[in-house]
Amino acid sequence: MINPDVKDCQNVRKLITALRVERISAECIDVRSYEDSAQNESFDAIWAISVIEHIDGEYDDRDAICQMWKMLKPGGQLLLTFPVSAQFEEEFRPVDQYGLNTHRNQKGQHFFQRYYDEEAINSRILEPLDAVDPRIEFYGERVPGWFQRYESQWTKAGLSRTVYDPRDMARQMVRYDSLSQMPGKGVCGLALKKPIRQEDSG
Repeated sequence: MINPDVKDCQNVRKLITALRVERISAECIDVRSYEDSAQNESFDAIWAISVIEHIDGEYDDRDAICQMWKMLKPGGQLLLTFPVSAQFEEEFRPVDQYGLNTHRNQKGQHFFQRYYDEEAINSRILEPLDAVDPRIEFYGERVPGWFQRYESQWTKAGLSRTVYDPRDMARQMVRYDSLSQMPGKGVCGLALKKPIRQEDSG
């Protein structure tokens, strides 16, 4: 597991040790460390769970996705989750949440994440890749505004608020067939398969 957030990476290492999980290590680096490396086309699957929406700056989400795609073997899968909304939105917060030196808006707030709409999903994720039969799922709030209230509570209470996540997700969120059906904000799950080249299939 790689993570540029030092504090979060340390927490993951503690969990790995406490749970005695084997064959997993946590490295405090980001995906740029793999550019022009021997790691290209060496992974069967790559997971980026609630990550790409936070990648900002000259090296943004599109660059990171393309790099992960290069690291996959032909036939491998890239699995992504990210927040979505009917309209594209960039969220800024008073503090640099992950210590990544993200850019600031006119109010001096730090970039935190983006919410993808249909156009952004296509232009920033799907179009740069040559994925085969992408699978996409949407999971969102039943009542508009619930997720924003949840985020506000989480910001104030910290991890203690997440104890109730399984209950709240079951009660307040539901699967939708498309982004256009969602009344508010939600999460998209995307599975992308890298094509097998003709020279690899023989």
